Amino acid sequence: MKRTRARRRITSLGYVGRSIYRTLSRLKVPTLLMAILLAGFSIFLLGGGVYDIISNPISIIPMRGRIITVYPYYIHEQTLTASIGVMILYTIGMIGLILLYESTKYVRNPRQASILILIGITLIALVFISMEVILHLKLNPG
Repeated sequence: MKRTRARRRITSLGYVGRSIYRTLSRLKVPTLLMAILLAGFSIFLLGGGVYDIISNPISIIPMRGRIITVYPYYIHEQTLTASIGVMILYTIGMIGLILLYESTKYVRNPRQASILILIGITLIALVFISMEVILHLKLNPG
């Protein structure tokens, strides 16, 4: 008796699982929406969003008449302001990469392609330099 109930439950779970899988496989989610959600989630993870939620770090550090937004001396600690700044920089870098990708669509219009390439490379370079400055401020404060 107990075996048949357990078997029925397992069989019904398998049926429910198959029906859920069938329903989800029939959904047509726009590719652009999925790309935006995946990029946003990646930026959130890489920028330290999970750390911000779990640790609840301070936003700024008051020190001798000035305010510091980057946690000095400790590479494994961060403030909320620095984390949000890094997420914004990652977003700008992503926009630069998208502009580089979009420039390949303008083969017939080299001027438009050149402008997009120049703007994309400039954004990526600015983000790289900014991230290096933030890292330098963490390692060598003052």
